[in-house]
Amino acid sequence: MKNLKIKSRKTRLVFPLCVVLLSLLTICCNDDLKVDKETFFPPKADKESRFDIFYPDSGGFGTKLILKGYNFGTDTNYIKVTVNDKKS
Repeated sequence: MKNLKIKSRKTRLVFPLCVVLLSLLTICCNDDLKVDKETFFPPKADKESRFDIFYPDSGGFGTKLILKGYNFGTDTNYIKVTVNDKKS
């Protein structure tokens, strides 16, 4: 098997430059854009909360219920869900 040799000077300079640029992009990624998951928000008082859909429509005890809608907020202290008059 023959060894591949890089013949042109331009090619010898481009590859290391690409590696350095890719490394800098990887290192310099800004993690400040992540939302702090410890911050909770109540629903907005000036907007109405709206329930659109839920699923699954049937299931046994312990089945997780997924609700889709708007303006629920992220603080579970403001959210109350009952199914057949039983609090979940």
